[in-house]
Amino acid sequence: MLEGRTHSYKYEFALYKKQLIEYRQKIEEARNILLSGGIDAADYRLIKNDCECQISILEGKLLNP
Repeated sequence: MLEGRTHSYKYEFALYKKQLIEYRQKIEEARNILLSGGIDAADYRLIKNDCECQISILEGKLLNP
């Protein structure tokens, strides 16, 4: 039974880590698009705030499994 929990925790940890990387990449991509003139500052802030909110949720899940 404990082995199943450990496997589940490891899977969730890997999933959350992958999602954190993806949200950080989205922020970086949005910053690059902003700098190239593809979006305005308001759109960038919306994307960044949404991603940071999701990052905070995921970090909370990692700290409190």
